[in-house]
Amino acid sequence: MASKHTRRKYDYFKLTLSHLKSILDAPAGATLIINIHEQFFTILPEGETISITSSHGALSSLSINKVWTGKGWRSMWGCGNPCCERKCYYLCLLHGHWVCRHCANLRYDSQNGYEREYVADKIRELRKRLWKDEGDSYLYENVLESCEYVPKPKGMSTKRFEREKARILALEKRFNSLVPPRFWPFINILS
Repeated sequence: MASKHTRRKYDYFKLTLSHLKSILDAPAGATLIINIHEQFFTILPEGETISITSSHGALSSLSINKVWTGKGWRSMWGCGNPCCERKCYYLCLLHGHWVCRHCANLRYDSQNGYEREYVADKIRELRKRLWKDEGDSYLYENVLESCEYVPKPKGMSTKRFEREKARILALEKRFNSLVPPRFWPFINILS
């Protein structure tokens, strides 16, 4: 799991596929100005590459790649790091360079935090999916209570119920091994 000091992907200026679409739809030789979080960037398309100038004057050159997705061709950004060959759906501005999330060491929201938080969220998600129609949120909110003796919801096959319950019980066992019992009274406050 990622450390708690990992950068989040929403902390940076991002070039997305919607920006790429507006660049590709622009007439040849046109200069575009885009606004990302109150910062303006001037974009000059030059065939398969584009030049991006920030309002501070930093100049970057990026490639646009055509990728076969199995259903058709799709345009994607090429990472601005010369050592990286990734094709990306979005790029982040890091120290004046537009790079992919791998080069910027960015993580998805589910990868941030500690393993016990991830496991607790997964337990709540699976319990909510299984017992959402029961009306009692206590069934899926309290991760310290075992779901071993909770009855099967109406309309669900016994085989599916046992399979889903086994997944939840395995996660509960993993969660209990991550959190020492002396911290159990504080879990609902922390998560």
